[in-house]
Amino acid sequence: MERFVMVVNREKDPELMVAKHISEQLHKLGKSCVIAEHHELPADAECMIVLGGDGTLLSAARLAREMGIPILGVNLGTLGFLAEVEQSGIDDAMRRLAEGKFMIEERMMIRGTVKGRQAGAVNDIVITRCGSLQVIPLKVQVNDMDLTTYQSDGIIVSTPTGSTGYSLSAGGPIVSPSARSILLTPISPHNLSHRSIVLSPEDKIRVEIGKARGGGTLSVEADFDGNIRVPMETGEFIEITSSEEVTRIIRLKQVSFLESLRRKLA
Repeated sequence: MERFVMVVNREKDPELMVAKHISEQLHKLGKSCVIAEHHELPADAECMIVLGGDGTLLSAARLAREMGIPILGVNLGTLGFLAEVEQSGIDDAMRRLAEGKFMIEERMMIRGTVKGRQAGAVNDIVITRCGSLQVIPLKVQVNDMDLTTYQSDGIIVSTPTGSTGYSLSAGGPIVSPSARSILLTPISPHNLSHRSIVLSPEDKIRVEIGKARGGGTLSVEADFDGNIRVPMETGEFIEITSSEEVTRIIRLKQVSFLESLRRKLA
């Protein structure tokens, strides 16, 4: 790889100090690097470096997929499960990147279809309320068979990559990102027997919005990786399956997921 583009979360690097340091390091190593402004991305870039937290990486991942290039995350946030590089390891990471000492992981994605609109997610698709604080009845079918109706604040449908995000906060399991599965995790379920469910990547999930108490209409939204939001209401449904698309994430170190997880949770 010779040409890099950098996407920066300006809230976390307001003066571009980290971004400029990375750019200087790559230039010293004989590579070119452009700091993208206002999503103006060079068409000939071979790799995208993202500075920020996991949210920044998820936003930039869509752009990287459109360009057909892999993505490397530099963590300027807190946990940063998706970001490969911490600030203290930037110089070593750039050297390894320039020398080609890395591997590329292909992360499974899911795809949601709602009201004729289709979008993908590498982390999760979240169906949650956007109106009054009412419990949402969510009728869930898997492969055209009724599974259950969650009485909850919403539901998270996530990939293994997304298992360490919102799904984890809602009580879902941690799944190795190399696995292929789809996770269903209710948000604050009003029935103690409701738990997360791990499904096969071949399964087709359908979530229908039920009626409010008294038979009224509920307003919710389907949120794709925090980037795309589609409004929904009672009687409407979303269908979710695994996607043919993948997100390509660069890994520089031969560190197992469990070792990384141990450090993050310590």
